[in-house]
Amino acid sequence: MRLLTLCTLLPSVLALPSQTLDFARYGIAPRADSSLTNYLGVFFLGDKPSVYFYLSNGNNANSMVAMNKGQPVIIPTKGTQGVRDPAIISGGAAEAGKKWYIIGTDLDIGKTTWDASQRTGSRGIFVWESTDLVTWTNERLVTVEDSTAGMVWAPSAIWDEAKGQYFVHWASKFYPTSDPQHTGAPSSIRIRYAYTKDFKTFSAPQDYINRSPTNIIDQEFLALGNNAYARFLKDESAKTVFTEISTNGLFGTWSRPAGANAIIASGVEGPAPYWDNQVAGKAHLLLDFYGADGYRPYESSDVKGGKWTASDRSAWPQNLRHGSVLGVNATQVVALKKKWSVMKLFFYCRLAILIASVASRIAPGPDLHQNLTIVNSSSTFLTATVNPADHDAIWHKAYCRGAALVKAMSLDEQNSTRMLGWPYTQSPWDGDLKLELRKWGYLDDDNHHAMNDNSCDFSKHHIRSAFDALGIDPRSALKGGPNHCFMLEHRFGSTIILDKNGEMPSISKQRYEADGKIYRVTGAYSKLGINRKDGIVYFLDRTSPEKSAQTVWDQEQIDKADLPALRSSSDLAWGMWNRIEGEPSIKMIMSLNIINDETVDVIIPRALKAMGKTEVEKWPGTDLIVGANGGAEAEAALALIGSPNGLGAGYFLLQHKRQLGGDNFIWKIKIFKGDDDDEYYDDPALFFYIDKHTPPMPDPDDTPGSPMEEAKAVRRSKDGKNFIRTHKIWAKL
Repeated sequence: MRLLTLCTLLPSVLALPSQTLDFARYGIAPRADSSLTNYLGVFFLGDKPSVYFYLSNGNNANSMVAMNKGQPVIIPTKGTQGVRDPAIISGGAAEAGKKWYIIGTDLDIGKTTWDASQRTGSRGIFVWESTDLVTWTNERLVTVEDSTAGMVWAPSAIWDEAKGQYFVHWASKFYPTSDPQHTGAPSSIRIRYAYTKDFKTFSAPQDYINRSPTNIIDQEFLALGNNAYARFLKDESAKTVFTEISTNGLFGTWSRPAGANAIIASGVEGPAPYWDNQVAGKAHLLLDFYGADGYRPYESSDVKGGKWTASDRSAWPQNLRHGSVLGVNATQVVALKKKWSVMKLFFYCRLAILIASVASRIAPGPDLHQNLTIVNSSSTFLTATVNPADHDAIWHKAYCRGAALVKAMSLDEQNSTRMLGWPYTQSPWDGDLKLELRKWGYLDDDNHHAMNDNSCDFSKHHIRSAFDALGIDPRSALKGGPNHCFMLEHRFGSTIILDKNGEMPSISKQRYEADGKIYRVTGAYSKLGINRKDGIVYFLDRTSPEKSAQTVWDQEQIDKADLPALRSSSDLAWGMWNRIEGEPSIKMIMSLNIINDETVDVIIPRALKAMGKTEVEKWPGTDLIVGANGGAEAEAALALIGSPNGLGAGYFLLQHKRQLGGDNFIWKIKIFKGDDDDEYYDDPALFFYIDKHTPPMPDPDDTPGSPMEEAKAVRRSKDGKNFIRTHKIWAKL
């Protein structure tokens, strides 16, 4: 629950003494449950205070899809007729596996203000119950606090084995009995609790956590077994979420295992913990980034140690707010799907590709009369859909990015800018970028580049056979060859502000000034190779400024305004390209030693499958023609261009059209791995073959019809020489 009233931030008094916990005594190792096949999530959606159901894609805890066509499953009719912070509670003892409850905050903020909601807000909690997780009945609004309370927020519950009842808890603040209108100063917000057997009658409420003057809200528990628990709380004063551990019950001694002041994240609320269905001892935690895109997943294999890290959220939906998650079995999933169905939350990507034979091979020229189109996800006339599993989302996102990029390559600057919705497609960076790199805090030193010369010496490299077959001199520049290596690091640059002793600070303290603003270094680096003799760019190794900054700055959210303006790998490569004399045209871009998870685990395997292959092969590997007549091959090629490793190649061509002299297209992609059998050299490589070609454009009458008319088609243009292929798929952009 978000508290928006303005108040003076007080020093935190939440720090509890840290203690070493002997978990071996307690045998804490929560077992996975093989009967559980999915996760059911219940949430509210910001300005929509109802209960929305989401179901995971199989046992992927970080991938969920809306049920009931994205509409609420529960709409409250009592109180404010709005519910926030829904918590789904599994029955205990005799009700275990037979009864579930959903409880939540009685608040529709659209009908009041944040100040009023804490002074004269609801003192009750919403309750619904179910015997099958499908049908929810017996709505009630139960008052749990007396008239001195200003509100009851974020109720939740856990079965207390020792008590044999449900331990229900919430957050409240209080006003003196002498202030019945609640116009004066309240107490700090504290955690309260009561016991119930049926969520109808409750014991008298009592304080559970009172750390005045600090405000504490949004408590949740994770049972560890043998009377041990982890609890998660929000320090509303500091706007942080932290965890505490007790090995002797709900009323035992609690401490922060990772340190007295340790937190999981800041600027978050609504922690929602749940165990992994498959991996014993692994847990998940949702944190609500209320000022951004809502819930984001975290995970831990050391709950008792308080160690949590951000999870992959490429398949996680945005804008889910404070709620909870429950593991469910196959029978329950069937019933849930039958009643509420699963919404395919994918946007529609429409592309028409013109196929043209050029110089004994195929080169693409996307149809000018079509565009990348987003269609409302509730449309019912779309004819081709894809089950939105996490790998499907990654694949089709890459496909649509690649499709948009290939299309943009054929357009002039004005049209490509309009189509992509960018401020510009022509890069503002040009020349050798020496002054610009210095300005933006980079280490760009010839001696430093020379130290990395071996990275561009392919004479003893594990892909030597590829260079031999292509007739490329494999030697590095310092050994007389054409391959120049550059290592650019966003740290230790010549413009870094020295400390008071005139020394270079540690990376986390390095800062520089650019355009009148002080920036921090990110610690990012980019290792690049240039061969102007043969027209080749090598992307050898890189860490992105944003990802690096998360580590160096020790913060989850990075404002792009705090990053260097010059940071794109394609722009850095362009600067290095201009430092070497030679062949004016670009003929090939190589991405070597690929380790990106999306590319390696999803996109490359699916691309190979489209070609009838099951694994990455040594040279000559597997070729995919962009715009090939085979639909699967054409789609795979576009997905490779839209992969994290292919985007750098596409941007390099698109954003430097003026200098490269017009349209340059990726017409073929090669996937292969190194010559050695050593696992160290088993990472795949992608070669993007480039040619300059301006394809003929079809007549307007040749453009494909609407989605209602056709889902996929290949047909010949009026001149009989070219083919137009239309693909329509769901894809998450």
